[in-house]
Amino acid sequence: MNAESGGLTEAEQLMWKPLTEIGVGPHDLRRVSATQLAASGVDLRTLMNRMGHKTAKLALEVYAQADPIADRAAADTIGLHVLNAMSHLKRTEASGSESPSRTQ
Repeated sequence: MNAESGGLTEAEQLMWKPLTEIGVGPHDLRRVSATQLAASGVDLRTLMNRMGHKTAKLALEVYAQADPIADRAAADTIGLHVLNAMSHLKRTEASGSESPSRTQ
C-alpha cells in the first residue's frame, strides 16, 4: 500500500484507472455484486454477511437493486398462474360442475 495513491498498490491502481475513467467506483461494483448475488438466488443471510450488513433491510434497500429480468420472470410466473386458473375454470364450467370457490 502507498499513502500517496490513497492506499492502493500499483496493481490496484492499474485495475481501477480504466474504471474510474468511465465513472465506475468501488460502490458501483459493490452494488452490482450484491444485485447479481440476490438475482442468482443467494440466500439473504449470505448476502448480508458478504456486504457486511447486520440487517436484511439495509442489505436489500441499499444494494439489492431491482432486476428487470427477474421482474419480467415474476410477471410471467403470475401470468401463467392466472392462465392456468382460467383454463381450469373453463374446463370445470364446460363439464357442468361448479368450482369449489364459486359455490361458497
